[in-house]
Amino acid sequence: MIIIVVFFNLLLGLLFYANKELFELEYNKNIFVSFPIDSKYISDPFYGQRDSNYLIQEVKSSNLNYHVGYLCSYINHKKEHLENYVYINEYMMKFKYPMEYGEWIKNEEEVVVGGDFSSEYKLGDLFYIDSIYIGKVVGILGKEYSFMFLNVSGDKLNYKNIFSRLSENIVISNNKQLCDLLNMRISERAIMADEYGYKKLVSKGFNLKNYVELNQMGSDEYEIREGHVSVLMFGLLLFSIILNTFYLLYICVCKNGNKLKIMWEQGYSNLELTACLVVPLIIDIIISYICVRIYSFNVLEKDIVDNKLYGILMLSIVFSFVCVFMLTKNVIKRKVE
Repeated sequence: MIIIVVFFNLLLGLLFYANKELFELEYNKNIFVSFPIDSKYISDPFYGQRDSNYLIQEVKSSNLNYHVGYLCSYINHKKEHLENYVYINEYMMKFKYPMEYGEWIKNEEEVVVGGDFSSEYKLGDLFYIDSIYIGKVVGILGKEYSFMFLNVSGDKLNYKNIFSRLSENIVISNNKQLCDLLNMRISERAIMADEYGYKKLVSKGFNLKNYVELNQMGSDEYEIREGHVSVLMFGLLLFSIILNTFYLLYICVCKNGNKLKIMWEQGYSNLELTACLVVPLIIDIIISYICVRIYSFNVLEKDIVDNKLYGILMLSIVFSFVCVFMLTKNVIKRKVE
């Protein structure tokens, strides 16, 4: 019983400690399900020169809608809850966000919602603004979500900077009626472009020197945190193994020394005596691991799946099997002989 309490409580204590850190780490990483690998996040594209309206005209007339990305947004402060209405052009539709339900939009007849809209609308519902049809709901972001509004600029950007964590109502669409109906404005802090779109805009006189390759964007803080959490996890798991091994070898074995000697005299081999003590411990470890998996999915949901935690848990458990078995066998051998 003590073995179960020590091992299981240490594992749960570790996860409680890492819960907040791991949750934040996920939002330091790129949250897109998929995006064009040659995408560039271009800061201050209109600094000291042409305005955003000129960009839209240029993109449309030069057939760059599939190579240069911009979005128009609108926030209504008059209602009880803030509502973000976002129009994204064809290139920005390639940046697929993770959905709680459904899928990302594919055409102008589809809509994605988030915030309280996640519970107010279901997949397949029709979305209207002032009786004007905008599109059918095909994706739900959830009540809390991350979205990139292209409203951040700078020289050293990372994923933590460019994504906004929100819980406000949001409607995302490629329907041009949304843009016209609410008189939305393009974000002037940044645009997106692939290699072709970037070269085309530069050739047309746009000053686009300040950019970051999206697939190379990262965060030093994330790497440091991840390293610290990994070391902590491995250290605590190793510590729990040592405690369990100590209890098994120096308390359990010594306490049952006479019984073990009798069993040995009855013909039980050292291997069989070892199995009598090790098998219950291995079962305890497996039960603890299963409980940790259930706990992590219930509490951390998807945020922990892509982390290295499970790999470290598995390596530690394999190590514990070998370590406990070999040490126990060695002690029993000395005890009965």
